[in-house]
Amino acid sequence: MHKDKRIIFISWSNYHGRTHKLGDAFGAEIHYIKNFINTRGLIWKLFFIFDYLLKSLKTLNVILSSRPDVVFIQNPPSIAPVVTVLYSRFIKFKVVLDSHNSAFEKPWKFIPFHKWALEKADAVLIHNDQLLYSIIDDPYYKSINFKVLNDKLIDYKVKKNDLQKTIYFLVISTFNFDEPMDILLESVKIFNAHNISNVNFKITGNYKKEPGLYSKYTKEENIEFLGFVPREEYDHFLMNAYGVISFTTRDNVQQCAVMEAISAEVPFISNNDPINTSLSGGKMILSEITKEGIVKSLELFIKERDQLVNSMPEIKAELSEKWENDFNNIKNELSI
Repeated sequence: MHKDKRIIFISWSNYHGRTHKLGDAFGAEIHYIKNFINTRGLIWKLFFIFDYLLKSLKTLNVILSSRPDVVFIQNPPSIAPVVTVLYSRFIKFKVVLDSHNSAFEKPWKFIPFHKWALEKADAVLIHNDQLLYSIIDDPYYKSINFKVLNDKLIDYKVKKNDLQKTIYFLVISTFNFDEPMDILLESVKIFNAHNISNVNFKITGNYKKEPGLYSKYTKEENIEFLGFVPREEYDHFLMNAYGVISFTTRDNVQQCAVMEAISAEVPFISNNDPINTSLSGGKMILSEITKEGIVKSLELFIKERDQLVNSMPEIKAELSEKWENDFNNIKNELSI
């Protein structure tokens, strides 16, 4: 038996769902180091070095006061793992980098000493097998101890409401640059025009990022923009959804929305890529990101929904078993 280790998880952010869930799973004390400069405009460009310096000092203070055996650090921003690994050279503790996809893209990939931090870390967690396959043969990443750990599925406490007044798809979005909301909303409009259906579309996320899309589609009869939804209310919408819709144009991304749908055992429509195929075992509706593809996927979903619902418990069980195996292997390697 390994003795209990003191574990902390540091994230240079206000909050991150992956950090919170992973920190809880490892029994880590979570520390969010917030931005000292909250804008990413001109002030940030002038003083970002000052911001990173203060975060680096705050990170050192957390480590000195905690005296941890293991430090998990969110990556990016890539400066965070660099300073954490540097501290570990003088204050002995193991370092685990929870590396998101963008850590392997510009600009974070080429931050000075980022590669060194990846190589010196005791483990570098990445979120899916497909990302590993895409980088493992790159000589740039030689000698890095990569470990795959999917997002942990959530045990929702919210009960399903059997007496739903409206049937709706929950479109999970942040209106980020990689979410093709223009194509999706136009597809929904076409679907509504050609199908006799009582299905509505409730859309989460800060639609103020795309005021043009909001003004164009807000008057559509079956489309409702929810905006930012508090967690408890969001969970209720998710658990009682007819289906979930989420798309991204980025490669090798494990979408939080898809993992939430699986957790809630709500069938989903998402982009047709190797990650979603692997997560769903090919049992969900996966679409090309085109108007024609999405409209056909909506029609097929409605036609096959009962079968899709019946597949969800099996998908969830398989992913839960995989996560437990990967999680325990990582714990054993780190002796925690």
